[in-house]
Amino acid sequence: MKKKQPKTIADLDIIWTFSNYLPWLCEQEFQILNPNLTNLKIISNSYKFVIEFPFALGKDSFRILISEPYSQLWWLMNSIDKKIQEYSKHFPKFDNKLVLDKFVKINETTFEIVLK
Repeated sequence: MKKKQPKTIADLDIIWTFSNYLPWLCEQEFQILNPNLTNLKIISNSYKFVIEFPFALGKDSFRILISEPYSQLWWLMNSIDKKIQEYSKHFPKFDNKLVLDKFVKINETTFEIVLK
């Protein structure tokens, strides 16, 4: 039986903790935690991510532009991590670690980040 190909990041089981990684550490950590996803690439586009932080009221959103040569899945996770760190520095009680539960597809270019 042929394995179904994922169409979006919402179709993937990604193990990840957003934790202010340096890019080269992010790549290594992603490869260790998600070896079967290491070679996946994201289609070049501008993507919007919606997230509800545990330390803030309501949801926030941000955009990330994906283009070659920065289209690897780990690079997207690193970019999201950097955006989360930018938002969280305004909340001093935040411990800098948010565990990813899943991505939920809202439309073709918008995804909600669900935290555990």
